[in-house]
Amino acid sequence: MALTPAQVAAQKGASIREATGETYVGTVSGLGSTTDVIQGDMSRTTAPVQAGLAMTWGGATQLSTTDGLTTEIAGHAKSNTFAWITGLGFGSTVGVTDARGNSRTYTVYALDDVNDDSYSVRTGKDQYHAIISADQGEAVVLQTCLSATVNRIVWAR
Repeated sequence: MALTPAQVAAQKGASIREATGETYVGTVSGLGSTTDVIQGDMSRTTAPVQAGLAMTWGGATQLSTTDGLTTEIAGHAKSNTFAWITGLGFGSTVGVTDARGNSRTYTVYALDDVNDDSYSVRTGKDQYHAIISADQGEAVVLQTCLSATVNRIVWAR
């Protein structure tokens, strides 16, 4: 008998908690890659070092596909955890499954590269609020490093 999405999510959550002590909140996928997401918050200054894990950071840090809020998810490109987001473009799709097993597909509508102070390296515009605000509707903001000082930001809804 096949497991329900909620049962699969519960098993994954238990496995991640046992292996890392972290709280699993969902998965994010695109371009044939899938990354598990753990609970984070803005007091954590770096994404998880474990390969295959990203974390919520800004916005609504309890990842949900049904709450009408925006969640920022940050992961390292160096570990190949989030390197795949650099291949996303306008119109690309991103799949998210939350810890309750609810799934949703989001479509990329904006991209930018920002410095460590959240200013666009292309336009100089301050993107901080657009990156971390939970009040952008049901959406995700994905972030990974391109270099030691520049980060790729992808918005999808």
